[in-house]
Amino acid sequence: MKFRYLFITLLFFGILLFAMLSLVLEVSEEMNKPVSAPVAHPVSELSQATEPPADKPAQEVAPAPEQTATSVQTPATVTPPAVNAPAGDLYDPQKWEAIRKKYAGIQPAEWGEQVSGAVQKVNVPQSNERILFLTFNVYTKNQPEVFNFLRQHNIKATLFLTGTWVRRNAGQAREIGALPALFEIGNHGNRNIALSVNGAVAYERRGTGSLAAALDEVTAGAEIIKDATGQTPRYVRSFFNYTDNVVVAALKEAGIKTIGVTVFADGGGLFGTEKIKDQILNAPGGAIILLSINPNYPNIFNGLKATIEEIEQQKLPVRFEHLVNFESYFHYR
Repeated sequence: MKFRYLFITLLFFGILLFAMLSLVLEVSEEMNKPVSAPVAHPVSELSQATEPPADKPAQEVAPAPEQTATSVQTPATVTPPAVNAPAGDLYDPQKWEAIRKKYAGIQPAEWGEQVSGAVQKVNVPQSNERILFLTFNVYTKNQPEVFNFLRQHNIKATLFLTGTWVRRNAGQAREIGALPALFEIGNHGNRNIALSVNGAVAYERRGTGSLAAALDEVTAGAEIIKDATGQTPRYVRSFFNYTDNVVVAALKEAGIKTIGVTVFADGGGLFGTEKIKDQILNAPGGAIILLSINPNYPNIFNGLKATIEEIEQQKLPVRFEHLVNFESYFHYR
């Protein structure tokens, strides 16, 4: 009987000792586990609006969703990554001819302002600064005071020029091309028409009638822009942002990226000064913002001035950057 009680007692203490040792081992393993890094959430998708035609205001569009003008994210600043230059000449004739042959006869599945393969926004890293991309469509008319204002306030911008504008304003083109630290030069086409492989229509204006014609529209504009500004455009934006997915894919294979719009800030000239300012100041980080160079709508320039002045006076953590410095963060549709 005594041996039975002794056996039960020893068994009880053995179980208790085993439980204590298991608990110690479990705590030790938890303490040695690596800590997981927090997951960064991408910027939410925004709808894109159209570009205004020359001398004609577009229909009013809804403003971008409200965003605060400040951020509490870290790190404090974002340093642009090194830009990898495309291999070889962007506009090498043999390369473009090979691309023409490769994509010839392919029918598009998409046509419009937002097609697969086009850049819609930039997924910039989170920081205390809100990085925005200010872009201007420069198609027919000149407005030197806009360029002068940007230069005086040291504001970076991407200017999408047409061959037509460059031919009419060669002196101005040389001036802005000589300031690459401020003005990044993009291609708005030779004649500023929609890029299509089958003559699709955008706002009652027929686009290019073939892939060859679409690529010629881009290369002809690029040649004129390069000769006048000294900069080789690596970005394209077509008339009204209208294109098809075949043209976008062909251009991308050549090393040319099609740039869309996140925030259509001037509403085709319909928006007043305050609304334009609100559109820009409320744009989310990484937004590609569109304004037009058109002296027929002075409210566009006034809205730009009001925006920059408020940023400077209020010391808002907003920074304008060039697209080329953030290619690795491009968000393609």
